[in-house]
Order: sequence, then structure tokens, then C-alpha cells
Amino acid sequence: MSLIPYTVASCSSEDEQHPARELQSFHSQSRGWQSSRFCDFPQEIVLKFGGPVNVQQVQLLSHQFKIATRIELFVGSLAEGQAEPPASGFEGIQFSRLGHFSLDCNERSKFQARELKTVYVPRRADGLYLRLLLHKCHVNEHNLYSQLGLLAVRVIGDGGGDGERPLDAPLSRLATRPPLAPEEAEERAGGAVDGGVMALLHELHRDKEEAVRAEEYEHAKALKTRIEELRGVGVELSSLERKKLAAVQREDYD
Repeated sequence: MSLIPYTVASCSSEDEQHPARELQSFHSQSRGWQSSRFCDFPQEIVLKFGGPVNVQQVQLLSHQFKIATRIELFVGSLAEGQAEPPASGFEGIQFSRLGHFSLDCNERSKFQARELKTVYVPRRADGLYLRLLLHKCHVNEHNLYSQLGLLAVRVIGDGGGDGERPLDAPLSRLATRPPLAPEEAEERAGGAVDGGVMALLHELHRDKEEAVRAEEYEHAKALKTRIEELRGVGVELSSLERKKLAAVQREDYD
């Protein structure tokens, strides 16, 4: 078995600071992929290999708080009678579902550790593509914009052309979160938002985008104001909750 290189053929969305191409080469300072803010679910990422492969194992390293609740895996191969993959798109590609797995909400680590999932493919999975379908995020006070994030995706097996590489350092070395990147530190500095407010913020943001598409700009402006006000309330509620928990731990009931 060896590490199979790939390129990202498509993704549903990406954050400007964390584009999907970051997954193509990962290292200790890898920024990884993140979805756009307030994205639609599920999100899809399709990886393309340099040639036919036999996928035997997939390793995924999740972001520490921008976490998908569930991820499905599919392998894509050429339809019968098709000799070459399409130059673009996936016409003539048949995707077969390999299975799915769930990710922990990460509360127990206080959102400090990254979850590493290793998926062993129990049956032969030959193809040219690997499709990841990431379902809605776990709601927590740190994920202000309801995003999803992956730090790394490694595909292990046989084939893939001349680019296959021997297995190198395990991803477990990256599972302990390093200091926050500047943009994440800035994001957290804005204040964590109460979990109960997050879903409502998501809905309001989607309503605002629909209003913009319909050119209802006054309505969009009103929704933007409402989002900013609600985010402030969410930050305050979260702060009060943390203070209450700290007081209980100190047995300070005054």
C-alpha cells in the first residue's frame, strides 16, 4: 500500500483563506479546507486520482470545532463503454457508496483536539475519483458561521499512476491543535456565540442571501441588522453561561 496523490476536482464551497486545494499537500502547518460561511448542507468534495486506483484506506483529520456530524464516502469509476474520464465535470462517472461515519462534537476536549478518522474499505473499491459528502455541522459556540473544516484527507491503496508515495509521518501528529491561525484567533476574539443562537443566525443569513438574489435590498439590509444584533445577544449569553459555570466550580453562589 502507498499514499495516493490526488487533485481536488470540485467542491461545493470554500473559504477564501482555506481553499480546497490546501488538501492536496498537507504538513504540520497545513491550513486545510473550510466551507464558506453559512454554507448549505451537505457539502461535497470530489478528489481525482492520476489513474485507476484501488482504495483500501481513507484518513480524515477534522477541524477542532468546524465539525461535520457525518461524512459519506463514494468511489467513482468510468461507466461501461467509456474509455476516458471527462475533461471537466463528471458525466459518465458512476459513484458507488462505500459507507459513512460520524464525528464527535468534541466538547470533551473543549475543542482543543482534532479528531482523526481512519476508514478501512472492507471490499475492493476501484476507481478514478473519491467523493466526500459532509453533512451539517455540530453546533457549538466557537463555530460562529456554521462552517465545516478538514485539515487533511489521505487516501491509501494501490495505483494512481507514477505519483504514488510511500507512507510518511502519521496524521496523528497533527491531531493536537497548534496555536490558532491569525484569522481564527480574530474570529474567536469576536466572542463565542451561544449554541442556541447559532441555528437562528444560519437561517437569517440564508434569508438575507435570498433577499439579495431577489433584489429586495431593503429587506436584506434589515436582516443584516438583525443578524448583527442577534450575534451580540448570542455572545452575551455565552459569556454569562461561562461565568455561571466558573462560579459553580468555585462554589461561589452569591
